[in-house]
Amino acid sequence: MPAAPSDAPAGAAPSGGPAPAAGPGAAPRGEGRDRPRVPFRGNPRRLRLRRSTDFKRVQGRGNKLRQPAILVLWLATRCPETRIGLTVSKKVGNAVVRNRVKRWLREALRHERARIRGHWDVVIIAHPNAATAGLDALRAQVRTAFGQVGQRSGGRNHRSSGRGGRRRGGRSGSRRSPSRSGGAPSPSSRRS
Repeated sequence: MPAAPSDAPAGAAPSGGPAPAAGPGAAPRGEGRDRPRVPFRGNPRRLRLRRSTDFKRVQGRGNKLRQPAILVLWLATRCPETRIGLTVSKKVGNAVVRNRVKRWLREALRHERARIRGHWDVVIIAHPNAATAGLDALRAQVRTAFGQVGQRSGGRNHRSSGRGGRRRGGRSGSRRSPSRSGGAPSPSSRRS
């Protein structure tokens, strides 16, 4: 008995079987197909600050720029690319809030990373009001900060201050003995 005419286009596979290749040399289904490229996502591993020593180095010796919801610190590096690290502490909120802020900051990085010129290690510290700032506000703040990275000293370049870093000891100014500074009298100056 002859096959009944079908509504399927010529060259289509009978129902239940795989579709034939589109032409000679075509790849099987699911392999080698031209898929649209996914845009750059997030912050790849090679472009992240990951070691605590790197974070501490940037925080201790880097330049800083304060924005309403974030603090951006940066320091020149010999790495071939700019590396960025995020810090979102428990002061920002619970885990759900912190993760939301990190997602917002990663999205801002994805769009604004190209504004940084040069090779820098950058640390972005979220402040508690970042939790209510929203994606657009954080992106605008990251854009502003990244436009200024490397263009200003930020007032925290300890090498030029001649002191070699922050003072230790918790007091500012000159060191005076307690009797001169108005503090408690020394044991030798007490009256019996």
